[in-house]
Amino acid sequence: MCRCPEVDINSVQVGQPVTLTFDAISGKTYNGKVVEVAQQGIPFKVSVNFTVTVVLTDADKNLNRGMTAAVTITVKQVNNVLLVPSGPFGW
Repeated sequence: MCRCPEVDINSVQVGQPVTLTFDAISGKTYNGKVVEVAQQGIPFKVSVNFTVTVVLTDADKNLNRGMTAAVTITVKQVNNVLLVPSGPFGW
């Protein structure tokens, strides 16, 4: 499970792809998908977070219950586009 801020929750849908990395497992990225999005938020400091449940699709023996993960949910992907940097140096 992960927490999603309320500003992003309407972009999260069941079935979306997820990537996970773990501090305890360097150099490896795991894949998964969203399987549930909470309908009710949980107050947190000055915002509201929603619980998003994900399932790993390529778990291995290096993973243990309770490990902390960095989770990225892909909510939109575009192909065949040109990415132009907007930094102060134009690169």
